[in-house]
Amino acid sequence: MKTLVIFLAIIMAASAAFSKGLLMQSLNFPMETDDSYVKVQPNKPMGLTAFTLCAKILTDAGGVLSIFSYATQNHNNELLLGRETNGKFSLHLSGPPVLFDASMAQVGWTPLCVTWESKTGMTALWVNGTRSVRKKYQTGRTLEAGGVIILGQDQDNVQGGFQKKECFIGEMTDIHLWDYILVPSEIRQRSRKSINPRGNVIDWNTMKYETKGTVIVSPSDIYPQQN
Repeated sequence: MKTLVIFLAIIMAASAAFSKGLLMQSLNFPMETDDSYVKVQPNKPMGLTAFTLCAKILTDAGGVLSIFSYATQNHNNELLLGRETNGKFSLHLSGPPVLFDASMAQVGWTPLCVTWESKTGMTALWVNGTRSVRKKYQTGRTLEAGGVIILGQDQDNVQGGFQKKECFIGEMTDIHLWDYILVPSEIRQRSRKSINPRGNVIDWNTMKYETKGTVIVSPSDIYPQQN
């Protein structure tokens, strides 16, 4: 009985550390750091055989940017979406990345979505509602469950190993993750001002999250007509 009480107390303390929901909010990473990030708790296990990951970012920083990092004990880059030094976007799935040559908006928000499925290995990046050339990548694998999701930093080990030169500088909002591939019309819809559809693995509007370091939660001006 005593052990059960202690276990429940630990669970309650961990839950209390998380805030919930960022509807009409953005996360601002105002400076280069190695200790500022946001930890996210998914709604479902991350053992995925397909996914669509969408985000909207606003930055004037050059070089490497780490947007979304999912790390496990076996692979620090189990799923990593970011931008490389050469300006290309990159997707890592526990191995060398696949690169996409796509341009960001010089001013204003850039809507991004990346899709991947294990069965065919087909992956693509969508920027401002326009799809890249499809590429074949990591056919037949399944993402490992039980890891940690971090926004704004690249995990070199689980929830750690951060480097200033790889952090995200700027703002991000409207991050959603699905365990399947959205149809093109849904992806284009996400690039406009609609807030639907919403992710079933991560839903920005309701997700549990915890900020660390210098991360500012502020009202987003990207969707003035949200309801």
